Amino acid sequence: MRSSVAAVIISLLISGQSFAQHAGLKKRLAVMDMSITNTAMAAPTGGGGTAYSTTIAIPPPTDFAMALTEVLTTELARTGKFIVLERKSIADINAEQELGASGKVNAETASKAGSIIGAQVLVRCAISEYSYTQTGTSSSLKVIKGLSLGATMVRAQVGIDTRVYDAKTSEVLASTVTRGTATAKGADIKMSNARMDASAGGFVTTPLGQASREALSGAVQFIVEKLGSTPWEARVIRTDGKDIYLNAGEESGVTPGATFGIYHGGAALIDPASGTDLGTPDTQVGVLRIKTVRPKYAVAELVSGELPQRNDIVRTEKQGVNP
Repeated sequence: MRSSVAAVIISLLISGQSFAQHAGLKKRLAVMDMSITNTAMAAPTGGGGTAYSTTIAIPPPTDFAMALTEVLTTELARTGKFIVLERKSIADINAEQELGASGKVNAETASKAGSIIGAQVLVRCAISEYSYTQTGTSSSLKVIKGLSLGATMVRAQVGIDTRVYDAKTSEVLASTVTRGTATAKGADIKMSNARMDASAGGFVTTPLGQASREALSGAVQFIVEKLGSTPWEARVIRTDGKDIYLNAGEESGVTPGATFGIYHGGAALIDPASGTDLGTPDTQVGVLRIKTVRPKYAVAELVSGELPQRNDIVRTEKQGVNP
């Protein structure tokens, strides 16, 4: 069950997000679980016993990374640019498929192994920066046992390291670090050296949510921009007379009347020194036009060239041949 921490974070972040809706062909994208790489702690600095300026990077709430993963997944889906695939609950899906294979579930309704849709692109993010800078004017500030600030300035910074991978080759297509910073004055912030108090008053009023929102917004915009130039492709399911069935339909942004090139793939080029997949040369064998579209698939007709075979590649003609 999602804890109150995650629920507060998600509602706070999503309520402030507003990403533009994008039309067009959609790539299959999977978001991997976010991790936290910075939980260092700094000692207070200051002088005179009355004023302190303290930078603290405390361990965030236990499910902070999980909550940001869910927000990122939601916001990528809301762009309308991608088909976002579930990977967080993959263990539950595997367990259900294993149950179906055990014979304990009705065979006609059982979830079958091999049914999970493959992603074309993987997104992995890490919370690489998480800090608070606080300025207090009370001689009673105690960082080790916990501090309670009344009239104080709090500055939060969240940095998110984002990497986009090709799911087939594991090649890093793009990477960046996006940051968010926010400040608040007069906040009633309760902190300790172990964890942050996630009560409604203590958590929501901190600038953490605003900084996280800004960093996530930058990450989403980066992903949309970088993947916009990544070639879209679909595959031929089968041909039935003059009808050509594709594994991409309305949900993938395919529309009636659109034309695509048909490409027959050759053998993969494997680097003999490193074993790296360098790509698969392919040859255009025809052009097809979409006749009808269903949510999950489309039916096309041949415009020129030869009828495709099962698993032939379909892509926009301007993308040409794979390198």
